[in-house]
Amino acid sequence: MKKLYKYILLFLINITIFSNEYINYENIILGSIGNIKTVLKDEKIEDISIKIISRIKDENSNDNMLLFQMIDNNIFVAEGMSGAPVYINNKLIGSVAYALKDDRRYGLIKPVNYFDDYPQKELSSEILPGTSISISPTRGDIFLDNIGTITYVDKLNNVYIYSHGLNETGNIKYYLNKSNIDFIYNDINNSFKIGHSIKTIGEITRDTKIGFKGKIKQELSEYKFLINLNEKDGENKRKIQYNIIKNENTLKKYLEESLLVALQKNVEKREYKTVKYRYKIFNKNGYKIFEENNILIAENGIINGLSNTLSNSILNVVDNKFKYIDFDKIEINIDFYDDSKIMYLNEIKLDKEIFVLGEKINIKLGYLIHQVGNVEKVIEFEIPNNIKIGKLTLEALVNEGKNNEQAKNIVEYLYNLENNIQNNQLLIQLKNESGEVVFMKKYSFDYYIISNNSYSKRIIIDSFEASTSN
Repeated sequence: MKKLYKYILLFLINITIFSNEYINYENIILGSIGNIKTVLKDEKIEDISIKIISRIKDENSNDNMLLFQMIDNNIFVAEGMSGAPVYINNKLIGSVAYALKDDRRYGLIKPVNYFDDYPQKELSSEILPGTSISISPTRGDIFLDNIGTITYVDKLNNVYIYSHGLNETGNIKYYLNKSNIDFIYNDINNSFKIGHSIKTIGEITRDTKIGFKGKIKQELSEYKFLINLNEKDGENKRKIQYNIIKNENTLKKYLEESLLVALQKNVEKREYKTVKYRYKIFNKNGYKIFEENNILIAENGIINGLSNTLSNSILNVVDNKFKYIDFDKIEINIDFYDDSKIMYLNEIKLDKEIFVLGEKINIKLGYLIHQVGNVEKVIEFEIPNNIKIGKLTLEALVNEGKNNEQAKNIVEYLYNLENNIQNNQLLIQLKNESGEVVFMKKYSFDYYIISNNSYSKRIIIDSFEASTSN
């Protein structure tokens, strides 16, 4: 008989208002007829009759649970009923937590004994038990919704959803949205609600194994995102705007997923080989905290790689080892290209070895462009007037960043990040005989630069008189 009680997690959230009377697990009579409050269509809360079958143990937590059966054979335990309050004779006994995996006529109730906040006498009159809701870390053009049912809201507008957690990470936030149920897919092996969010009514502030806790409120703190997409050389431009509720754990958990969904829903094709991006991070006063420009290459789909790269880069800035940066807004500009914009740097030449202060050096670059061929280009590098004359080394560096482990403070950390050499940049720098960098300059190209070699040239910075006497 125990094998019958294999169950699945109902990942969709629910919130309900409790009756001010309840029955503990030990006092429930097997065979009793009760009712579940939940929404089956639109926003109408309905009572669904059930029968209490037996007491069992949760296989994961070893908690006491109640096995129940739907009395109406045309209604099954559906994903989206999690948290729905269950009553016997108008007394709360618990909430819907799970459905049996292979037979959705049966489900499991989490008894009221496991609620860390028992029903209060003074309850909210705005949100009723069984109200359909959704939780999402995002809102705007991107929603990552999970549908559920309300269990309990007290007079102080504290919301309780007892069933199970989503991530069970404790301190994390989600938007709490009132939702409409469009229809239910009803099947004995797989039953779930299909719906959409109507409006945000508050926030969830706790996610644990016993469920969720939150607050009904109007003003919420958010991270704002604006993504400008450019495809087909400007023929197809799109703008995506969405927010992530402000919480460090929420951002770290859902930033990459939100970026991936935004790109998957809005980029027309997956065969692009090259993407250029630029993002800026702003504080609440509109001041730019950080900016990065870069280029990515991918032969087999670029969307996943781009969302991962952007997420890691942004989190590397805001979730650094010194201080979490409480930003307000991020703007991202993305350009997609059909061809692989790659250049293979294979040669650097100087026309002489002795130079004077202030002189402009012509540096000849030799490189191979993918599907174009060999190319030569001359870039101009001016010797500064404020360095000491003598022997120096001119170096050309590709894809080499500073070691930020040595940064002493947040200012130095962000400076190093922002001044790292990007994939499309060539850095020319001068070093003195002690190995100290005395001057540097970056050159940006429209290509991802690849080089298997390091390039350095010994030069001499002489006085003007000595140079002319030769």
